[in-house]
Amino acid sequence: MNRDQLFRIIFVVLLGVSIPLLSGIVSYSVDRWQYIISTTAYFILTFALSWTACRVFNYRIRALYPITASPFLKMLLLCLSSSLIAGVLLSTATVVWLNLTDQTITWSRIQMAVALNTLSSVVFTLLFEVAYLSYERLKERRAVRSLDQKRQVAEMNALKYEMDPHFIFNSLNTLSYLIHADSNMAYLFNQKLAQVYKYFLTTKNKNLIPLAKEIVFIRDFVYLLNIRYQGKISLDININDLDINQVMIVPCALQVPIENAIKHNELTAQEPMTIKICFDGKALQVSNQLRPKHYLVESTAIGLSNLNNRYQLACKKEIDVLKTNQEFIVKLPLVA
Repeated sequence: MNRDQLFRIIFVVLLGVSIPLLSGIVSYSVDRWQYIISTTAYFILTFALSWTACRVFNYRIRALYPITASPFLKMLLLCLSSSLIAGVLLSTATVVWLNLTDQTITWSRIQMAVALNTLSSVVFTLLFEVAYLSYERLKERRAVRSLDQKRQVAEMNALKYEMDPHFIFNSLNTLSYLIHADSNMAYLFNQKLAQVYKYFLTTKNKNLIPLAKEIVFIRDFVYLLNIRYQGKISLDININDLDINQVMIVPCALQVPIENAIKHNELTAQEPMTIKICFDGKALQVSNQLRPKHYLVESTAIGLSNLNNRYQLACKKEIDVLKTNQEFIVKLPLVA
């Protein structure tokens, strides 16, 4: 038995006992227990039938008005239907009871009983309608939250899958070249590539991962890039004052600014591109020197935007992008 059913039973019993007594249509002064039990049971049954009939009619009225519609007319119809049903049933039941028991009472008492019953029907109809509306609103909010969570998961998965084809395409091109040019280097490249892609697979369903794992991944990733670009990239990581096992980061977050730096800047053997990763006290900072390429680089402009969207979905934070005359800096929030 749920709470709603229990409340209905208490409500019916309370009205079935109190309204006949308060209106004076019955009296328990007669010292006959059979009379008391039968009379109480009769009027409780009457109110149970009244309650059931009101629920059926009110259900049909609710169906005509959506949850978003103006509640005034619906409330009015609910109160009128409940009052009419309760009044007719109680009046009929009282007349039948009088004929069965040969009791004599005045019509004023019957009118009092009907008035009390009508008032109680209106009050409880309003209370239950408020409870019903609150419950429906709660269900609606839960449904909206559920849909929003599903949308976020779908968006996060879509953003993750945008990275993989681009990385695999470039890596396979490099591996294809190394197989013909240097089989030993091709073997090493393949081993690192397997480690990197394993990281993709194990983190694709996670919104946040420990920074320690991301650092291991990014070292392997830059190793692959250095094979591809012939050692023209230098990675400088200085986060000794940070407990990398206790803070979290979005998976592959370091990959995006590094790829962005390589894509838009000149790489030479004489001056390798130095990419620095450090902790500025608030966020993880990834910076690189500005050496713009002399030709226009085709860009879809989704890399950093994609990363920012992933941060917003994962932890309600945003990345910070700064550009000076000498450096391009991306600040990545950390989650404790």
